[in-house]
Amino acid sequence: ALALRFAARGFDLTLAARNTAALAATVAAVAQTGDEQTQQRATAHATDVTCPDAVATLVSVHLARCAGLDVLVVCAGAGHHGLCTDNDLQVHRALMDLNYFGALHCIQAALPALLDRDDASPLAAGRILAIGSVSGEVGLPLRSAYCASKHALSGYLESLDREMAMRHLPLKVTNVAPNSVNTGFHKQGRRGAPPKMTADECADKCMAAFDSG
Repeated sequence: ALALRFAARGFDLTLAARNTAALAATVAAVAQTGDEQTQQRATAHATDVTCPDAVATLVSVHLARCAGLDVLVVCAGAGHHGLCTDNDLQVHRALMDLNYFGALHCIQAALPALLDRDDASPLAAGRILAIGSVSGEVGLPLRSAYCASKHALSGYLESLDREMAMRHLPLKVTNVAPNSVNTGFHKQGRRGAPPKMTADECADKCMAAFDSG
């Protein structure tokens, strides 16, 4: 949903995920919209963000195709439902590895390019749009491991944003905190009834937050 919105605005997209079938479907969806120029805007690169080397390769692949990097969208994540007393350390480590360290790998690999601005860049500052969660703002029952990973991400992003402002560097951070969204994420998290917010509704709210800075 976010890929379609950024493509419609004229951005060239390098899409990354472990699910190659989903990547191919998104590239095809972008190709079905707009004119011939828009159809060429998206390419896909299979990536596991828990692997720093894979993320570094992803950034290199993008920069080899495009002149620079204007926006990094950080949205890889997984959930978990379980009692605090039942969660073993492996659950916590796995969610931190993906939800926090996966995002950190992406941000650190992309920062040099995001900060390397020139007159040809359509944006005055590099941008990070992170898909956080309400669970990153409030501790919720049955989600201790997930909440902890999203709290870590929120804390890092707030520190990063303030540091960039303090040093007068051209980077702005937007961390959105949606409630539950009806995607495959909740099947992985073993949630019961599906959430009511659709991916399109969430994407519209994310873009509104992105635009407002």
